[in-house]
Amino acid sequence: MKSSYTPEQKTAVKKKLNIAGIACGALVVLIAAFAIISGNTTTKVGGDIPAEAVLLTGTAQGRNGPVTVTIYATADKIYSIEVTENTETENIGSVAVDELPAAIYEAQSLDVDAISGATITSDAIKAAVADALSSGKLDPAAFGYAVDASDANGATATTLSSDVTVANKVETGVHVTVMTAEDWKEEYPNEYATYLQNSENDLAVDYVAEYPEIATLYKGMAFNTYYASARGHIYDVTDVTSTGRPHKLANCFTCKTPNFTAMVNEQGDSAYSLAFDDVAKEVTEPISCYNCHANTPGEITVTHTYLTDAMGEDFDQVDAANLSCGQCHVEYYFATDTKATTLPYTN
Repeated sequence: MKSSYTPEQKTAVKKKLNIAGIACGALVVLIAAFAIISGNTTTKVGGDIPAEAVLLTGTAQGRNGPVTVTIYATADKIYSIEVTENTETENIGSVAVDELPAAIYEAQSLDVDAISGATITSDAIKAAVADALSSGKLDPAAFGYAVDASDANGATATTLSSDVTVANKVETGVHVTVMTAEDWKEEYPNEYATYLQNSENDLAVDYVAEYPEIATLYKGMAFNTYYASARGHIYDVTDVTSTGRPHKLANCFTCKTPNFTAMVNEQGDSAYSLAFDDVAKEVTEPISCYNCHANTPGEITVTHTYLTDAMGEDFDQVDAANLSCGQCHVEYYFATDTKATTLPYTN
């Protein structure tokens, strides 16, 4: 499958590839499908500011770039918080920018819950406030921020006492009817709207045609037959069934559709060796809400058991948001005997 595209579009894609390489260029296109940058929205909360309060500035890394805050504070109270700079995603990270400063101010604590769906931005805002406090020689720990021991290089790592949100593990061995993204559109209109924005990135650049050397570099791998630029999750099923590559087994649907993920969770590893064409008839939904929530909105659930198996006892040590993305954005393999999707390591 090769979509037509203008010379200007080709030039833009080539620039991305020259900067970051083919793999990173694909990732940039994928991120662009999800992120509508909010620009530089500011949010300010607070009350009367006494003369003894000092003006402080702090910065931390958000999802899309630095998040900068200014605060007025004393050793025992934060009098105002303003997010002055950010480039977080509209209706996702921007929700944390709008809501979290008020939560911190009202609680007078950084140990407050992250905004659902915006954990990275939430943590960045908290870390930026802690950085601001530290810059004025005020103790972030007095506001619920925990400071770890110095590392081998003498640097001091600072983390939130409630830093890790533990993900749920999917229930297996039971039949589940996958609720589609559309099923949730009335209850979660903003999330559904941004999900549909994936469809705006319909460009698929055929890298093999653009860069013939790929056919040699990936000789022996399916990528030398077809390798196209990444685009939104909405196109996953279309892309995996239209590549021109041979698809013998259903394991090729791993991380492409919640229908197959639910099938694996019900049937176990035997589902991976089903015929690709037979399972294709059962597929009705590209990657959507079930993959990260298992039909339970507001809670992150890891639905791919190969990740929970690989993480072992460390599962609870990694934030739920990272596991949610990591269960698919990981180099997985098919086992020689069962053809099951697996990771090349266990813990």
